[in-house]
Amino acid sequence: MSLQALETPTNGSLIRLHKTLDMPREQWLELRRRGIGGSDSPTVVGLNPWSSRLELYADKLGLIEEREDNEAMRQGRDLEDYVAKRWEEATGKKVRRENHILYNPLYEFAFANIDRAVVGEKALLEVKTTSVYNKHDFENGEIPDYYYCQVTHYLGVTGYEKAYLAVLVLNKGFYHYEIYRNQAEIDALMEAERLFWVNHVQKRVPPEPDGSDSAYAVLSAMDRGASTTYLSDTLLADYDRAKKTAKEYADEAERLKQLVIQALGSNERGEGRDYKCSYLEQTRESIDTKKLKSYYPDIYNQFKKESTYRVLRINEKKGDKQ
Repeated sequence: MSLQALETPTNGSLIRLHKTLDMPREQWLELRRRGIGGSDSPTVVGLNPWSSRLELYADKLGLIEEREDNEAMRQGRDLEDYVAKRWEEATGKKVRRENHILYNPLYEFAFANIDRAVVGEKALLEVKTTSVYNKHDFENGEIPDYYYCQVTHYLGVTGYEKAYLAVLVLNKGFYHYEIYRNQAEIDALMEAERLFWVNHVQKRVPPEPDGSDSAYAVLSAMDRGASTTYLSDTLLADYDRAKKTAKEYADEAERLKQLVIQALGSNERGEGRDYKCSYLEQTRESIDTKKLKSYYPDIYNQFKKESTYRVLRINEKKGDKQ
């Protein structure tokens, strides 16, 4: 279950596998499940705020449905050529499309789909489009970890010496960077990817959930029967204790919040040596669903939405303990 099965390498050099231009989406999804790609690499090392290792595992094994395309993903694809041309304009360099899955026999669990190859250099260009709400990630010249990790993956697979990153922040600005090959970082990342692929995907052993919405979505999507299974008392007790501790902290936080409000008195703002606070009025609109249902039941029934979800409850058994 690796990309090596698609073609037998004859040497240790970079290999171009399947041509991706005009490839049907179903075929592309099947191929990307045979290895770890650049966009997967931040998830493997816990640097992707939108995806968990558990979701990546389930995706590679086809246990969950592919994420639906969203507007941000669509805009990113549509603007890819524009961002690449902006980079050419800013640097005077030229790029070409690389319409193949790239494979390196040194890392038989990995593959790369780079956005562009830089003409006349052993270098690649990665282009990104992001929201104006993420502008602070780039204003100080820093590169977000998940972008840097993805580029490091590409440098490992391609063997290139350098990567360029071009980022369009919608309605705000255009930023570009140079990232040089760091073999120590490549080795560390590739080893993490290898361990994930071998110990989890190939052995079909799911990684532990991390508490994220991504991991919870995978667990919630599992088919379940009405039977009962044996669970570790230690696990159940740890969860029960953590839940009670969280409630205690929440209650304490609420008490301290009230103390701060009391200390403010009639003032809207307060400050100390290291902290400052404000207590300002805010307006938020909401719908009185009970009144809506009472006055306009037809409209209420037309727009109401029901959802099904599971609730985990843990109770200590009463009576004699074995």
